[in-house]
Amino acid sequence: MRVIGAMPRGIHLIFIPLLTLSAEMIVAKFSRASQSHGSVRAYHLDELYDSNKTRYQEVMQRCANLKQSTVLTVFLFLSPQHLCKVVSVRTTLIRCSWYGTLRTIFMIEVHLHVQHCRSFRKECRMLHDLFFVKCMHPPDSSKFVPYFVGLTATFPTDYTIDGLHQLTSISFGDGCASWSD
Repeated sequence: MRVIGAMPRGIHLIFIPLLTLSAEMIVAKFSRASQSHGSVRAYHLDELYDSNKTRYQEVMQRCANLKQSTVLTVFLFLSPQHLCKVVSVRTTLIRCSWYGTLRTIFMIEVHLHVQHCRSFRKECRMLHDLFFVKCMHPPDSSKFVPYFVGLTATFPTDYTIDGLHQLTSISFGDGCASWSD
């Protein structure tokens, strides 16, 4: 929970494998963080979309209206499938990245996303063109690019940085990324 207190305010997008976490676990953990670290909100977009579309739209509108100087920290958990399926959330998050309010994109269990991109999950391959290219290579008028953090405990040796590049469109040269064993 200490990491949450050190995060910059704004939106933090967390890609998770589709069936990894339940919304109740996420919201419970982050509710406790909000008490210690200011205004922190967390939403599991896949589950919220299915259970309460009105609330879902309110959350996305709140994200769309955030200013760079916000004091709110928002964690949005979602699957790659959700981002590919729901155009409005994808459009909102791309704009947030251009406006500098989408601060970080986390990919939990990045090895699964790379593996799925290489094999059977067309949604993971679609993320490259539909989302990552637009966020990581914004229009000339934008100077904001969110940080990308890939997390895994088991990245197989036959996976290369090229696989991650194919998924995210991020160049991993010139000191813009680090790799740790």
